[in-house]
Amino acid sequence: SWQDRLFTRLSPELLTGVTLGRWCQILWENSFSIDLPYWPRAYVTTLFSLRNSLASAIERVAYQRAIGRTEVTSPLFILGIFRSGTSYLQNLMAQDKRLAFPSMYEVTFPQTFLTTQRLDSAFFGPFMPKVRPQDNVAMSFDLPHEDEVAFCAMLGRTFLLDMVFPRNTAFYRRYYTLKDISPQEREDWKQALSWFAQKLTYKHQRPLVFKSPGHTCRIKTILEIFP
Repeated sequence: SWQDRLFTRLSPELLTGVTLGRWCQILWENSFSIDLPYWPRAYVTTLFSLRNSLASAIERVAYQRAIGRTEVTSPLFILGIFRSGTSYLQNLMAQDKRLAFPSMYEVTFPQTFLTTQRLDSAFFGPFMPKVRPQDNVAMSFDLPHEDEVAFCAMLGRTFLLDMVFPRNTAFYRRYYTLKDISPQEREDWKQALSWFAQKLTYKHQRPLVFKSPGHTCRIKTILEIFP
């Protein structure tokens, strides 16, 4: 479809929600290594990062205190290796209205979704492919999605980014287990997940269901955050 072609050629995809400062950090860590065919996508990512930086600053001023006061009921984590049906299980559990889940929009724009979701969903929704290319599962801003995607914008540190910068695969794959990163990097990761859970809880006021195959490698660390 035309959405698939547009998405493939121009969409920032995993980095759609990144701020300008984080985008510059990611580019620096990868020696600004972007091949010519992908320059249009890098340009669009930069444009999005400018908007995201402004929206993120506004959202911090408006909601930071309220989010910081929010208490999180320990989330439920769906574990399993890739292509084992974890998305299907998350979609099933999302039918229980006593639970909440991070949506595709929320994980794509973790720093701005409280202020931008309604407008962006209406504007960008028609440009999105209707199904995921790898398995034909329905895809939209409002459906459940992997919280791992949020780490792309929040930290620029996740194994998912080895698909964006494949020359730097060894650097990003350290974030599967978190064993080969510095104590400060590990603490940053823990704080990011904790903050994201607080923000989602503030919005939804229900226990959360998280899902990422990567969490299967981090059970010990997750238990330190949510015993």
